[in-house]
Amino acid sequence: MAEGGNRDDGAELLAAAARKRASSTSVLPRSALDGVRPGPRGPFTAWNIAAVGTGLLLIIGSLVSLGWTPHVQRFSAVTVRFQGGPTVPEAEIIALVRRFPFRSQLSQPNEWVLHQLAEYLKGWNAVADVPMVRLVHQRGPVMVVRKDRNGRPVRGTMEGIRRVLEISLVLREPYLPGVLEDGTRVWLDREGRILPGILPRPDVPRPVVRSLRAGGTEALKSAAKIWTLLEPQVERGLIAEINLSDTLDAPAPPPPAAGTVPAPVPPAARGIVLRTRTGGRIVWGAPGEERYGVSMEDKAANLVHTLRCQGDLTRLAMVNVRFREPYYTVR
Repeated sequence: MAEGGNRDDGAELLAAAARKRASSTSVLPRSALDGVRPGPRGPFTAWNIAAVGTGLLLIIGSLVSLGWTPHVQRFSAVTVRFQGGPTVPEAEIIALVRRFPFRSQLSQPNEWVLHQLAEYLKGWNAVADVPMVRLVHQRGPVMVVRKDRNGRPVRGTMEGIRRVLEISLVLREPYLPGVLEDGTRVWLDREGRILPGILPRPDVPRPVVRSLRAGGTEALKSAAKIWTLLEPQVERGLIAEINLSDTLDAPAPPPPAAGTVPAPVPPAARGIVLRTRTGGRIVWGAPGEERYGVSMEDKAANLVHTLRCQGDLTRLAMVNVRFREPYYTVR
């Protein structure tokens, strides 16, 4: 009896332990992934394939966009504005732009190229300053080329955005008219620069300057200063011409008699000579002679005094103001 009872007690204890284990595992919460099959592993997953496809589409789109990038449009018009002072036809400025060495680069808004264009325009002797050079976009007529029914190109215009090259200029003002040795008409400004003849003439008539190249730079500057001193003090129209390289001395002596040895004749001095409307000569002198003590202001004062002392200017053949004491001769 005792042994049978012991066997029954052991079986009961084992059954109770089994029931306890079963009850303890049954209260645990189930996982959210219970019943879900694991996904495939490796490089060929759905997400990897989708990412690779998206990347390929982006690369292809970038290549296509690069191939279809529109070419930079060249400027289609030039606008010239003159800030005060004289003006010239726009065609003259456009012709200068066409000769610009870096004209092919004007299609790009490059600051260096625009600066070079401004410096190039300043090299024209008529230009005093170039305040602005820029490229802007404006709405206006744009030149287009279409094909007609026969396939031939036909030029036309349409409304669109165009690139305009804007140039602002300040031109030098003409002061004295001049004539080159080949007969070309030019102007001189107040600093003695030679300006092109296309500039508009001043409102006040002034004497014509001749022998510009022969006289040189200093004579050109002297001519402008001489007239600045004389214009307020002499009768308008009295001085008709300013020659920058004329003979200053008296005419050469007559040839010697036959059988005599002629004396050597030194080369005639040349300088600035003014001519009156009646044909008289006013000997001013060569540039730089002021260093001998007679300034340009002194010469102008002596000339004005001599002219005012003569009642009949047509009698004057020559007035010489080169030296400290001026003198004159009559016809």
